[in-house]
This record gives sequence, structure tokens and C-alpha cells, in this order.
Amino acid sequence: GVGVVGVAPKADIIVVRVFGDNGGFYAGSLIQAMQRCEQQGAHIISMSLGGESYSGAEAAECQSLFNKGILLVAATGNGADAYANPPRPGAVNYPAAHGGVFGVG
Repeated sequence: GVGVVGVAPKADIIVVRVFGDNGGFYAGSLIQAMQRCEQQGAHIISMSLGGESYSGAEAAECQSLFNKGILLVAATGNGADAYANPPRPGAVNYPAAHGGVFGVG
């Protein structure tokens, strides 16, 4: 038979909830999610999320994971940023703006 194989057929996907029932998230929930991924053996953590607020604890966790060799990838922004008050054209959201995080936009 003919089958389909991806580029990483032995890769596991770890799904972790970050957003609360209200649709938002806090740095603490993101930190817990990243730690859970690390505990489950993740080599790459992909985060399709972001926000405007800086968190020192979040930055420290990102740097810690980076130092352990875990690749962190995060969205750099959202199309709605141009409508923020005040407007933030070209702004990079967190966690993508933290050191040790590869930002994708």
C-alpha cells in the first residue's frame, strides 16, 4: 500500500492548555505550561500566542529553558496590534520578545 509519512514520524505532540475560560492568559499559566512541556521531555515548545505585558518570571523561564537546549518558538504579533491604544505598529509581543525565544511573524 501507499502511505503518508511526515518529516518527523516518531515525534510526539504535547498539548497544554494556557488560556482560561475568559480567553486570556497570565504569565503564571504560560510558565506552568512551559514547565509541563519540559517535564514531558519536549525539545521544542511552539507558542501561538502573545501579549503586550512584560513578565520577569516569564523571561527567566524562557531563558532557563533556552539554556537547557529547548527551542522556544512564539508568535511575534497579531494583526489586531495596529488597532491597539496606542497603536503599536511593528511591535513584538511577549513571549517572542524575550531572550532565548525564536519569534515568528
